[in-house]
Amino acid sequence: MEKMHNAHYFSLSSQGNIYTVTILRLANNTNKLLVASLRREIIYFEYLQGPTGILIPSTKEVSFTYLPKGAEIISMDAFNKSETANDFVIGITIIKSLSSKRHH
Repeated sequence: MEKMHNAHYFSLSSQGNIYTVTILRLANNTNKLLVASLRREIIYFEYLQGPTGILIPSTKEVSFTYLPKGAEIISMDAFNKSETANDFVIGITIIKSLSSKRHH
């Protein structure tokens, strides 16, 4: 256990679940992580190598064109269509209750 270290954490605006986390497999054989919260917040997570070789955690919010107001993300998946470039397909499953449709 002495070799384990706390790597990094970041907070989301609301909870997610195991289905709102997916790996982006890049063409250069590295992996990045996409994490979504129920409230339509999607975070891109990666480690960048600093000038001294130390890994630096980095997060960035990613915007998607159509995630309707009042909808919740319940799952997400992604894959790279290419072996030589980064050409991702990202699928997002949402739900929207009838009560939120009436108010918007």
